[in-house]
Amino acid sequence: MRSVFVLVLIAGAMGVAWMAASALQNTPEIDRDFTTASIPVPQPVIRPTLQVFTLSSAEASGSCMVVKGRTLSPGYAELKVNPACDRILQGLTTARFWRERADGSIAFVDSQNAPVAEFAIGDDADYESYQPRAARLSMWAE
Repeated sequence: MRSVFVLVLIAGAMGVAWMAASALQNTPEIDRDFTTASIPVPQPVIRPTLQVFTLSSAEASGSCMVVKGRTLSPGYAELKVNPACDRILQGLTTARFWRERADGSIAFVDSQNAPVAEFAIGDDADYESYQPRAARLSMWAE
């Protein structure tokens, strides 16, 4: 009697295995080539990474170039000052950063964040200096 019970149990297990295998074979294939709706992602505004300016002084002859470099944070960018700018204003080459203010004025600041020269939006030039007072610098975008 016990061997009949074992045979019935084995036959039942085989039947369940056969049904499971049949079910897996009849499963429809998953369509992996479907497309989904896409949400448009706003693209960032692309601005030139460098802005070149010509700097001159009413007191000194000649001019030099300064370059506003990549933005480091809002209102704060790298600044490259041509060595010739020291002939226009002694110490100008110590400026390392371009700092923009909410009123539109800018400052060239050194590595300690101290202003070397400060400019307001100009009448005849793009920017005109107001600090240091004696320098009277003008700056035009290229």
